[in-house]
Amino acid sequence: FAQMDMSLKRSKEGLGLGLPLVQAIAAAHSAEFRLDSAPGAGTRAVFVIPKSRVIASPARTPRKGADARAS
Repeated sequence: FAQMDMSLKRSKEGLGLGLPLVQAIAAAHSAEFRLDSAPGAGTRAVFVIPKSRVIASPARTPRKGADARAS
C-alpha cells in the first residue's frame, strides 16, 4: 500500500487503510464486501457473512446467590 500525497496539507485525513483492512477481514471470513455508490446519492457499504459461517453463542443464564455478588 502506498499513498501518493503524504503531505499534511492534503484534503482528506487518514492513511487510507480502512477499506483494504475491511476487504481482508471479509476475505478471511468468506464474506462479501462491496461499495455501491452513485453521484448525488451517497455510498452504501455492504458486508455479508454467509449464514453457514455464523456460529450462535451459547445462552447465558443469570447467576444467583453468592456467585452473583462475587462477580
